[in-house]
Parts: sequence; structure tokens; C-alpha cells
Amino acid sequence: MHWGQVDCARCGSSWTARRSIIYLVRITWPERRVSVIKLGYSANPAKRFRHQLGLGPSAQIEVLRTVTLPTGHCACALEKQAHADLRKRFPDQVIPPAEYAGLINVVTEIYHPDLSDHIRDRLDQIARDHPES
Repeated sequence: MHWGQVDCARCGSSWTARRSIIYLVRITWPERRVSVIKLGYSANPAKRFRHQLGLGPSAQIEVLRTVTLPTGHCACALEKQAHADLRKRFPDQVIPPAEYAGLINVVTEIYHPDLSDHIRDRLDQIARDHPES
């Protein structure tokens, strides 16, 4: 609260109330022959990829799908629902953290590229259910 990062998702001014984007990206590290997909959300995905996720210059990022949502609160909730569903329905497509350790600053939300079409379909449904304002 002190830093202004927690407030009302309807009337506040922090990330919870600002427009946000759910994204699906393919991240490839050619020198390691590793390719994964990541589902996430951010008000500023470009900043998130390099700054917050710590992706180095060799990481190639391909944006596969984005959906803009009215608030960060909405994006966060929908993204968490999607991850819970993906882990439940496709546990074999969740990549263990040891396989990408040291490459990206996350320990979850990373999937095998074979799941791309399913996640795109899920994002299409989210876009239909939450048209941009």
C-alpha cells in the first residue's frame, strides 16, 4: 500500500485498475536448443520480457497471441484460471523448472510448444467474453 501498488481495481490507479494484456509467447534459446511457450499478463509485456523475466539478448521472443483486458485484476484472475486448467488437463505439457533454470526468472507458467493451439483457443474465448472497451 505504501508504494501505491494495492488499491481498488475499479477506481484506483495501480496495476489492478489499469488496462492489461494476457499474452502467449514462444521463447527460444537457439544456443541451448530450448523452445518453450509462456502464458502471462502484464500492462507492458515488452518491459516484462526483458526486465522482469530477465531474458538475455540471445532469447528470441515470438508473440503468438495477446488479449487486452480492462484491468490488471481481470487479467490476473483469467490468467490464473487458465493456468489451473492447463495444469489439470495437460500435466505432461508443463515443463519442469529444471529444464529452463537460469534462462528465465519464473518457476511456473512454462509449457511445451505443442500446447500453443489450445492456449490460443483459450485466449480467443477470453477475447470473445471480454471485448475491449
